[in-house]
Amino acid sequence: ELQFALSGDVGITLAKETQPDLILLDVLMPHSDGYQTCAQFKNDHQLQHIPIIFVTALSDFNDERYGLALGAVDYITKPIDIRIARLRIRNLLERERLKREVKIYRKHFTGANSLNQFHSPAIQHNSSHIENIVAYDPLTEVPNRNLLIQFVQQSIAHAQRFGLMCTICHLNLDDYKQTYLCSDEKCLSQADTQKTSKLQAVASINAANDNVVVDINDQLLVTIIQRLSTTLRQCDHIIRLDGNEFILLLNNIVSETECKNMLERVLTIIQIPITINDRSIITYPCLGVTNYPHDDVDIDDLIRHAEQAMCQAKPLIIKIR
Repeated sequence: ELQFALSGDVGITLAKETQPDLILLDVLMPHSDGYQTCAQFKNDHQLQHIPIIFVTALSDFNDERYGLALGAVDYITKPIDIRIARLRIRNLLERERLKREVKIYRKHFTGANSLNQFHSPAIQHNSSHIENIVAYDPLTEVPNRNLLIQFVQQSIAHAQRFGLMCTICHLNLDDYKQTYLCSDEKCLSQADTQKTSKLQAVASINAANDNVVVDINDQLLVTIIQRLSTTLRQCDHIIRLDGNEFILLLNNIVSETECKNMLERVLTIIQIPITINDRSIITYPCLGVTNYPHDDVDIDDLIRHAEQAMCQAKPLIIKIR
């Protein structure tokens, strides 16, 4: 169920009446702007728990940073890629649902603390299982963004202690916009020779049933992450953000040369063709990188710098900030 409000004041009134699961908020609105409205939501005890996503034409870095600093969980700029936006919203709603479940379980366990039956191994196992669901991506089985800050903190502390580098990589597999899907090698050769646009190359997929597209995308992600898991070292981390975006945390880096060699291996392993439903799929990733302590800023800025570098990178090119 969707509700629409043409101003911030009307939106706040509606939110108090209906308690929505999510708010999509524009910045440019009559009367009070989106930033002022977001601040009102976060200062209201009844509404501050509701996640807010900014959807706006303001794409400047300072605008995005200001919106996120106010408490928004995401910032989507226009023109909007509907498929990416849908995936981000779906993932956010799923996380919020799981958080509510964990809160209910914890309250239940706390209230039953004096009863022996709630201390059984089975109950404790279920509680641990639900918390794992909140922290790990169910599709790829890697940590999700809820553990991102914790892992980056650990990587920085380790780098400081041993005088090493840690590398934060923002990886974008781009949800088929830069993926060729063909049924045989001849098709791949023709797509390369004719320099067919990437959007045209996936036209047949876009025309297919949405469930088929999602299934192919899921299989593609699982295969790529499995390959990366065998390529990276035990001290490194793969974290899924949203949709087809991931963070790679590379630890114990001695030099920029070592970092570059590892990233080239990452790009190579991602580009190996994957066969799904009789289709040969080649993925062209974008990768943005920042290195600590060369980029000696706080954690949020480190993550943001890697994302900015990714946005400036062309497919198959490593952009190091």
